[in-house]
Amino acid sequence: MEYNFNSKKLALIIFFVSLLMSGVTISCQTTKTTKNMKAIEFIPQKFHDVKLGYYETSKNECSPGYPLNASDFLWSEIAINVPDRIICNVLDSTFAPIIPICGAYIISQKRGLKYAHLSDKVLHIKIDNTWHSSVIVDPDLQYEHPALPPNYEEEEIKRQQRIKEVQKYSDEEIDKKGGQGFGGFFNVNLLDYIKFPLESGVYEIFMSTCGLESNRVKVEIVFNE
Repeated sequence: MEYNFNSKKLALIIFFVSLLMSGVTISCQTTKTTKNMKAIEFIPQKFHDVKLGYYETSKNECSPGYPLNASDFLWSEIAINVPDRIICNVLDSTFAPIIPICGAYIISQKRGLKYAHLSDKVLHIKIDNTWHSSVIVDPDLQYEHPALPPNYEEEEIKRQQRIKEVQKYSDEEIDKKGGQGFGGFFNVNLLDYIKFPLESGVYEIFMSTCGLESNRVKVEIVFNE
Protein backbone atom coordinates (compact mmCIF):
# COMPACT_ATOMS: atom_id res chain seq x y z
CA MET A 1 0.00 0.00 0.00
CA GLU A 2 2.90 2.36 0.81
CA TYR A 3 4.34 1.83 -2.65
CA ASN A 4 1.00 2.65 -4.39
CA PHE A 5 0.53 5.88 -2.34
CA ASN A 6 4.01 7.19 -3.21
CA SER A 7 3.52 6.31 -6.87
CA LYS A 8 0.36 8.41 -7.00
CA LYS A 9 2.14 11.36 -5.35
CA LEU A 10 4.97 11.09 -7.84
CA ALA A 11 2.55 10.97 -10.77
CA LEU A 12 0.81 14.15 -9.57
CA ILE A 13 4.13 15.97 -9.17
CA ILE A 14 5.18 15.00 -12.70
CA PHE A 15 1.78 16.17 -14.05
CA PHE A 16 2.02 19.68 -12.52
CA VAL A 17 5.68 20.07 -13.53
CA SER A 18 4.76 19.24 -17.12
CA LEU A 19 1.98 21.87 -17.05
CA LEU A 20 4.36 24.56 -15.81
CA MET A 21 6.96 23.67 -18.43
CA SER A 22 4.32 23.90 -21.18
CA GLY A 23 3.48 27.50 -20.19
CA VAL A 24 0.03 26.84 -18.76
CA THR A 25 -0.84 29.23 -15.90
CA ILE A 26 -3.02 28.05 -13.03
CA SER A 27 -4.96 30.60 -10.98
CA CYS A 28 -7.73 30.43 -8.39
CA GLN A 29 -8.36 34.18 -8.19
CA THR A 30 -11.33 36.07 -9.70
CA THR A 31 -10.47 39.17 -11.72
CA LYS A 32 -11.13 42.53 -10.12
CA THR A 33 -13.67 43.60 -12.73
CA THR A 34 -16.12 40.81 -11.95
CA LYS A 35 -15.57 39.79 -8.33
CA ASN A 36 -18.51 40.80 -6.11
CA MET A 37 -19.51 43.55 -8.56
CA LYS A 38 -23.15 44.24 -9.36
CA ALA A 39 -24.33 45.21 -12.82
CA ILE A 40 -25.47 48.50 -11.27
CA GLU A 41 -24.77 49.84 -7.80
CA PHE A 42 -26.62 52.60 -5.97
CA ILE A 43 -25.12 54.76 -3.26
CA PRO A 44 -26.76 54.78 -0.74
CA GLN A 45 -27.24 51.02 -1.00
CA LYS A 46 -30.83 51.18 0.29
CA PHE A 47 -32.02 52.20 -3.20
CA HIS A 48 -31.48 48.54 -4.21
CA ASP A 49 -34.50 47.59 -2.08
CA VAL A 50 -36.92 49.99 -3.80
CA LYS A 51 -39.50 48.55 -6.20
CA LEU A 52 -39.86 50.83 -9.22
CA GLY A 53 -42.84 51.23 -11.52
CA TYR A 54 -45.92 53.33 -12.20
CA TYR A 55 -47.97 51.31 -9.70
CA GLU A 56 -45.25 51.22 -7.01
CA THR A 57 -46.67 53.88 -4.69
CA SER A 58 -45.58 52.56 -1.30
CA LYS A 59 -43.57 54.56 1.21
CA ASN A 60 -40.02 53.21 1.70
CA GLU A 61 -36.72 54.16 3.32
CA CYS A 62 -35.74 56.23 0.27
CA SER A 63 -38.98 58.24 0.30
CA PRO A 64 -38.63 61.93 1.22
CA GLY A 65 -39.54 62.48 4.86
CA TYR A 66 -39.47 58.76 5.70
CA PRO A 67 -41.02 57.41 7.94
CA LEU A 68 -43.59 60.23 7.87
CA ASN A 69 -46.65 60.17 5.63
CA ALA A 70 -46.59 62.72 2.82
CA SER A 71 -49.38 64.77 4.42
CA ASP A 72 -47.36 65.04 7.65
CA PHE A 73 -44.73 67.30 6.10
CA LEU A 74 -46.01 68.48 2.72
CA TRP A 75 -48.82 70.78 1.61
CA SER A 76 -49.06 71.83 -2.04
CA GLU A 77 -45.49 70.62 -2.35
CA ILE A 78 -43.45 67.96 -4.14
CA ALA A 79 -40.29 66.32 -2.79
CA ILE A 80 -38.02 63.84 -4.58
CA ASN A 81 -34.98 61.77 -3.69
CA VAL A 82 -32.38 60.04 -5.89
CA PRO A 83 -29.12 58.18 -5.20
CA ASP A 84 -26.03 60.30 -4.68
CA ARG A 85 -24.12 58.07 -7.10
CA ILE A 86 -24.88 55.26 -9.54
CA ILE A 87 -22.01 52.97 -10.53
CA CYS A 88 -22.57 51.11 -13.81
CA ASN A 89 -20.66 47.94 -14.65
CA VAL A 90 -21.12 47.77 -18.41
CA LEU A 91 -19.04 44.60 -18.63
CA ASP A 92 -21.88 42.71 -16.95
CA SER A 93 -24.25 41.27 -19.58
CA THR A 94 -27.22 41.94 -17.27
CA PHE A 95 -26.53 45.68 -17.06
CA ALA A 96 -29.59 47.87 -17.64
CA PRO A 97 -29.48 51.63 -16.93
CA ILE A 98 -31.68 52.81 -14.06
CA ILE A 99 -32.13 56.18 -12.36
CA PRO A 100 -34.52 55.57 -9.44
CA ILE A 101 -36.65 58.49 -8.28
CA CYS A 102 -38.56 58.24 -5.00
CA GLY A 103 -41.02 61.05 -4.44
CA ALA A 104 -43.87 62.36 -2.35
CA TYR A 105 -46.46 65.04 -3.06
CA ILE A 106 -49.57 66.61 -1.62
CA ILE A 107 -51.67 68.98 -3.75
CA SER A 108 -54.48 71.09 -2.30
CA GLN A 109 -57.83 70.36 -3.90
CA LYS A 110 -58.19 74.00 -5.01
CA ARG A 111 -54.77 73.96 -6.67
CA GLY A 112 -55.67 70.72 -8.41
CA LEU A 113 -58.72 72.47 -9.87
CA LYS A 114 -57.03 75.77 -10.76
CA TYR A 115 -54.17 73.97 -12.50
CA ALA A 116 -56.15 71.03 -13.87
CA HIS A 117 -54.57 71.72 -17.27
CA LEU A 118 -51.17 71.01 -15.67
CA SER A 119 -52.20 67.90 -13.75
CA ASP A 120 -49.69 65.62 -15.49
CA LYS A 121 -46.72 64.59 -13.38
CA VAL A 122 -43.67 65.55 -15.46
CA LEU A 123 -40.04 64.50 -14.98
CA HIS A 124 -37.24 66.85 -16.02
CA ILE A 125 -33.52 66.09 -16.42
CA LYS A 126 -30.70 68.35 -17.55
CA ILE A 127 -28.52 66.73 -20.23
CA ASP A 128 -25.62 68.72 -21.71
CA ASN A 129 -27.12 72.00 -20.42
CA THR A 130 -30.47 71.24 -22.07
CA TRP A 131 -33.60 70.29 -20.17
CA HIS A 132 -35.51 67.18 -21.34
CA SER A 133 -38.98 66.34 -20.03
CA SER A 134 -41.55 63.55 -20.14
CA VAL A 135 -44.91 62.82 -18.54
CA ILE A 136 -45.12 59.90 -16.11
CA VAL A 137 -47.73 57.84 -17.92
CA ASP A 138 -49.84 54.87 -16.95
CA PRO A 139 -48.48 52.07 -19.21
CA ASP A 140 -51.76 50.17 -19.45
CA LEU A 141 -54.11 53.16 -18.89
CA GLN A 142 -55.55 51.48 -15.81
CA TYR A 143 -55.79 54.74 -13.87
CA GLU A 144 -55.38 57.47 -16.47
CA HIS A 145 -58.37 56.38 -18.57
CA PRO A 146 -60.66 54.16 -16.49
CA ALA A 147 -64.12 53.18 -17.64
CA LEU A 148 -66.39 56.23 -17.47
CA PRO A 149 -69.17 56.15 -14.84
CA PRO A 150 -72.83 56.42 -15.97
CA ASN A 151 -73.14 60.01 -14.67
CA TYR A 152 -69.83 61.17 -16.15
CA GLU A 153 -71.21 64.04 -18.26
CA GLU A 154 -73.14 65.52 -15.34
CA GLU A 155 -70.14 65.31 -13.00
CA GLU A 156 -67.81 66.78 -15.62
CA ILE A 157 -70.08 69.85 -16.00
CA LYS A 158 -69.89 70.36 -12.23
CA ARG A 159 -66.11 69.95 -12.28
CA GLN A 160 -65.70 72.51 -15.04
CA GLN A 161 -67.81 74.94 -12.99
CA ARG A 162 -65.53 74.42 -9.97
CA ILE A 163 -62.46 74.96 -12.15
CA LYS A 164 -63.91 78.24 -13.42
CA GLU A 165 -64.84 79.36 -9.90
CA VAL A 166 -61.39 78.69 -8.39
CA GLN A 167 -59.56 80.82 -10.97
CA LYS A 168 -60.38 83.94 -8.94
CA TYR A 169 -58.19 82.78 -6.05
CA SER A 170 -54.47 83.56 -5.80
CA ASP A 171 -51.93 80.77 -5.37
CA GLU A 172 -51.49 81.80 -1.75
CA GLU A 173 -55.22 81.39 -1.16
CA ILE A 174 -55.53 78.01 -2.87
CA ASP A 175 -52.53 76.66 -0.94
CA LYS A 176 -53.82 77.73 2.47
CA LYS A 177 -53.62 74.82 4.88
CA GLY A 178 -56.73 73.32 6.35
CA GLY A 179 -58.60 72.30 3.21
CA GLN A 180 -58.72 69.02 1.34
CA GLY A 181 -55.85 67.66 -0.68
CA PHE A 182 -54.62 64.62 -2.59
CA GLY A 183 -51.30 62.93 -3.24
CA GLY A 184 -49.02 60.19 -1.96
CA PHE A 185 -45.77 58.50 -2.93
CA PHE A 186 -44.23 57.36 -6.22
CA ASN A 187 -41.18 55.28 -7.16
CA VAL A 188 -40.16 55.28 -10.82
CA ASN A 189 -37.20 54.73 -13.11
CA LEU A 190 -36.59 58.01 -14.94
CA LEU A 191 -35.17 56.11 -17.91
CA ASP A 192 -38.54 54.45 -18.49
CA TYR A 193 -39.82 57.87 -19.57
CA ILE A 194 -36.84 59.84 -20.89
CA LYS A 195 -34.63 57.88 -23.27
CA PHE A 196 -31.06 59.05 -23.80
CA PRO A 197 -27.58 57.49 -23.95
CA LEU A 198 -26.38 57.44 -20.36
CA GLU A 199 -22.85 58.81 -19.93
CA SER A 200 -20.62 59.56 -16.96
CA GLY A 201 -21.41 62.88 -15.35
CA VAL A 202 -23.67 64.72 -12.92
CA TYR A 203 -27.35 65.09 -13.82
CA GLU A 204 -29.87 67.53 -12.32
CA ILE A 205 -33.47 66.32 -11.91
CA PHE A 206 -36.82 67.66 -10.72
CA MET A 207 -40.53 66.92 -11.08
CA SER A 208 -43.47 69.24 -11.73
CA THR A 209 -47.25 69.03 -11.52
CA CYS A 210 -50.19 71.41 -10.99
CA GLY A 211 -47.97 74.48 -11.37
CA LEU A 212 -45.50 73.28 -8.72
CA GLU A 213 -41.87 72.18 -8.97
CA SER A 214 -40.11 69.79 -6.63
CA ASN A 215 -36.71 70.30 -5.06
CA ARG A 216 -33.84 69.87 -7.53
CA VAL A 217 -31.54 66.93 -6.92
CA LYS A 218 -28.31 65.75 -8.53
CA VAL A 219 -27.07 62.24 -9.23
CA GLU A 220 -23.56 61.27 -10.36
CA ILE A 221 -23.24 58.51 -12.94
CA VAL A 222 -19.97 56.55 -12.99
CA PHE A 223 -19.07 53.86 -15.54
CA ASN A 224 -16.81 51.03 -14.41
CA GLU A 225 -15.50 49.65 -17.71
